[in-house]
Amino acid sequence: MATFDQSQEQLKQWLQAIGFDDREFRNSTTNMAVLNERLATAAISAAKKSAEVSGNWTRTTLDQMAEGSKADLSSSERAEAASRISSEVMKSSVRNIEEYADIARNLQMETVAAMLDATRGPTRPQSTDCDEKEDTGTTVDG
Repeated sequence: MATFDQSQEQLKQWLQAIGFDDREFRNSTTNMAVLNERLATAAISAAKKSAEVSGNWTRTTLDQMAEGSKADLSSSERAEAASRISSEVMKSSVRNIEEYADIARNLQMETVAAMLDATRGPTRPQSTDCDEKEDTGTTVDG
């Protein structure tokens, strides 16, 4: 039984024998690989940034909670600390939500740019004078 590589080589030889040009298939495969790489890179980058925002938000909130839970505070100081903590949490929530929105917007722009580039397809080299056959000036008759 033929292996995958042998089968692939046989198919390639058969297609060449009938004059089939597989450049478009190879170009589309390359184009899809480039698109997938760009999309994966953008998604991973956005996930890292999102995790960083979440981690910072959690650390900040826990630090604020630790401040408000000290045992040596009087009841009025506790009320003041709770008020300050809730105010800071609201401010940081707004900031963090804006950061999440910014991450999402950047990811969306990168995705759209990658998809637009993918629709253009791989760049084809411009034909040069060397690529064209030279006219030797001879004709069939003579």
